[in-house]
Amino acid sequence: MNVQIGSFKVKDGTSLHFEYWQPEVTPIGLLVFVHGLGDHAGRYGPFVRYFLERGWTVALYDQRGHGKSEGPSVYAETFETLLEDLVEFIEKLKKDFPNLKNWFLIGHSMGGQLILNLSATRSHPFLGVVVSSPNIRASFPVSDRKRKILLWLEKHFPKLKARGLIKAKWLSHDRAVVEKAKKDPLMRLYATLRLGRVILENEEKLFSLVSMWKTPVLFLHGRGDSICDPQATMAFYQELPFQDKQIRLYGELYHELLNEEMKGRIFKDIEKWLKKHLSVAC
Repeated sequence: MNVQIGSFKVKDGTSLHFEYWQPEVTPIGLLVFVHGLGDHAGRYGPFVRYFLERGWTVALYDQRGHGKSEGPSVYAETFETLLEDLVEFIEKLKKDFPNLKNWFLIGHSMGGQLILNLSATRSHPFLGVVVSSPNIRASFPVSDRKRKILLWLEKHFPKLKARGLIKAKWLSHDRAVVEKAKKDPLMRLYATLRLGRVILENEEKLFSLVSMWKTPVLFLHGRGDSICDPQATMAFYQELPFQDKQIRLYGELYHELLNEEMKGRIFKDIEKWLKKHLSVAC
């Protein structure tokens, strides 16, 4: 196993943390992972180990304002800012792995929302994308009155933290995962009002992307997700006219499928789908 950990600067000068995990053998391909809101790359060790042991190179980064990356905590001026950060990470990967074939993009929660946008609107090097519990629509409703109050506050205090919307116990059935998330100094169970607004605004545009879809896609969602609505994922999947699509809904599993007690089964489902979409026999 070879590990490279460092940082890279995006166009506005913000430094983003990244990790490359490479197997000892010739790699099958590259998995690029994008984490969710308030989350960070360091929480996905079991996922990284599973695919590393099976011959994949895994690349992850902390989004701006998250984990070990720079920027105001859980904040971005626009959704496009986060999307451009992902594009710049991909450009870095092209330089760092110029000869590596079989690239796939995997996104969780807000990371899934980002890669839905990228896959539909940008050219990219990926043979397919996997979206885990994508944020297509939040599971918890926000009343019109509360929304108006939040919009007024956001206009005047964009970096104000909205707490209490997400609870650690909603992440996983695995109590160890929940307790570790509560104590993790890099984990942030909140969002700034500006980032919350731009995420919600992008949700309203997502269904307009289905007609532009060109990439094989696997959707994964737990029916017990109290953070991102699994019914919205199903609706997006059903509207997608692209033929090479698949969806797997898992019983009453919670939001973080890749950190659930039965994560091994989910890893196998991802691996099986990836193998079907390889461009080079391995």
